[in-house]
Amino acid sequence: MSILSTLFKSRSEKAAGGGIKPAGIVKNEGGWYYEESQTFSSSQSTMRIDQNRPGDWEVFTGHCTVKGLNGPARREGVERFFRGGYRWLQLEGDLEPAYGDPSVKVIGTYLDTAGREHEVSLGNLSWDVTEEIKEANLFDFWGRMKLIGFPVPGRDTKYMIRFDLMKRKGTSA
Repeated sequence: MSILSTLFKSRSEKAAGGGIKPAGIVKNEGGWYYEESQTFSSSQSTMRIDQNRPGDWEVFTGHCTVKGLNGPARREGVERFFRGGYRWLQLEGDLEPAYGDPSVKVIGTYLDTAGREHEVSLGNLSWDVTEEIKEANLFDFWGRMKLIGFPVPGRDTKYMIRFDLMKRKGTSA
């Protein structure tokens, strides 16, 4: 190992919350596409994600966030999700509950270091977005992650996910 590779390895291990590295690029036979890349901003604690899936999709709502992501009850699962690789968001919900308000859960799917797939509840869509789609079929939507942010050691203890809510073209919401 050269001195330069040693230096750059140390720098990348410090980036993104201490040792979290981009997972790389994957495109499977079904047409799902996934790529992560480090965003070298001043904090070096964000990662850009490019995702796509087969079908004809359009942005329904841009720059969504996950409500409740940093809640104490979710901390362990959220930490595992952020340490994983090849992360995806799935939506599931109760849009016509017998009591209470409609809700849409944001489920994070990821691969651990052994390549096993896991799911964890990350939080919910915001109430205003849930209201917009409560009459629709959730299978016509998916969350295309754009950016994830890691806590900066000693400064910030919050995780962040920004995503576009994608809707299948030709369907009503």
